[in-house]
Amino acid sequence: MNDDKAPPQLALARMAAVLGMAFTLTAGILLLVGGWLLAGGIALLTFVPFFGLMRFLERPDGED
Repeated sequence: MNDDKAPPQLALARMAAVLGMAFTLTAGILLLVGGWLLAGGIALLTFVPFFGLMRFLERPDGED
């Protein structure tokens, strides 16, 4: 059998990261288009932690 399967928690974390990135990016763009510059900038900045989480989850096991 194949013991290299990813645990279900990893799949849930990936889904949360993708949904978080999509929501914050969309909200930020819509707020900027609507003229809410400060709120749009804050929404776009909240994109960064989700992107960092995705980068952390996708890194190979051998790297630190």
